[in-house]
Amino acid sequence: MTVNPEEFDDIFSLICQDSLEHFVLFDSWEVDVTEVFAVIIVYCNATMEEKVPFLFDLFDFDHSKMISQDELVLLMLCTTRGLCKVVGKPRPATDSLEALATDAFSRIDRDQNGKISLDELTEWIVHERTVMTYLAKFANTRVIYENQEQYDLMQGTIYCIPEFC
Repeated sequence: MTVNPEEFDDIFSLICQDSLEHFVLFDSWEVDVTEVFAVIIVYCNATMEEKVPFLFDLFDFDHSKMISQDELVLLMLCTTRGLCKVVGKPRPATDSLEALATDAFSRIDRDQNGKISLDELTEWIVHERTVMTYLAKFANTRVIYENQEQYDLMQGTIYCIPEFC
């Protein structure tokens, strides 16, 4: 689902000032609302554990309480594209994101039932170090690093991503 600048402003004016400026940067006069919600979830002031259920629900299109491989692909595509737009970085190719999502799905689906539960997705996002490295690569922001740093402090281990040290 896409919205034009006026619709976007009606929906998001409380949290996004000068939305027309962003549409000019995107070189498009429409924005994918799913990307917007995914970015809001990623940047919200919450722990990773609190964010995952919101992302899960956003992309559980059939309301099955499970994420299919196609839904995981869309989760990764929309989140990455949205983050890249926000920070002004080029977005990665769709086929590389699809390959990454397919590989991730096989590792996340521990019980090999062809679907991912909220617990499986949470476990993977919170404990898989490559998730934060991946996010840092395409959305090099302090917000993401600080959330992971806070989690690491709670767990008693600190890892240093060179760009942030």
